[in-house]
Amino acid sequence: MYSLDNILIIGAGAMGSAIARGLAKAGIRTSIYNRSEDRLEKLREVSDLRTYTVLTQALYSEQPSLVIVALPAEASLEMFAKLNGHIPDRCAVATLSPMISIGEMKNALPAYSVARIMPNIGITHGQSMTFVCADSDIIGNEIRNLFKSMGDAVCIAEEKFPAVTALASCGTAYALRYIRACMQAGVQMGLEASDACRYTVQTLLGACSLLEDDDKHPESEIDKVCTPGGLTIQGLNALDRGGFSAAVIDAILTSYKK
Repeated sequence: MYSLDNILIIGAGAMGSAIARGLAKAGIRTSIYNRSEDRLEKLREVSDLRTYTVLTQALYSEQPSLVIVALPAEASLEMFAKLNGHIPDRCAVATLSPMISIGEMKNALPAYSVARIMPNIGITHGQSMTFVCADSDIIGNEIRNLFKSMGDAVCIAEEKFPAVTALASCGTAYALRYIRACMQAGVQMGLEASDACRYTVQTLLGACSLLEDDDKHPESEIDKVCTPGGLTIQGLNALDRGGFSAAVIDAILTSYKK
């Protein structure tokens, strides 16, 4: 049985740093390696997060149970070669790169359990939708449980990664574009842009809360808001005339690359 209780993150970019902060905040033993001092400077302010600029020192001092490689694809493959044979036998290795498959990881690290992890940018505020695929259910479930401390997380089959990328990673930008459009409408109606943003964000949070029960469907909640002859149904009909739903579907499917 694996116990992922000591995490080493390699790479202090936006995602790597956010994951390090989130895990440390959740009380999980966490360290981060980056060869550049500059990117580690702010992370040194995080309680109980250890930082390293020398890889061998990080590996041998920490003896991690999970290494998360938060680097671009080519750099990740180079890092796998450096890790092979230099991490504990019961250590698992995960990549954040969407370009590297489980098969490629196993070729590079044949003696270790491996996984792919795909968080989204919401992880910077502990609100990621994270997807996990591993070469074993045990490792997959352990990693999923780790990332539940930074939002929600599920294990999926590897072939589903393109679909969830379009829906949950690219989808973040589409949701933000909706908020931006609401801000523009708010300004035209005489509101300050910052106020319109605040009101829209809270409205979306409230709308999302209506769907927290698994058996709820958006359409049933929409029906509750639409009074006969009311303003909401007129607005919804305007959205339909403008092709709102079709545009959202088209955007997601355009981002879907098998």
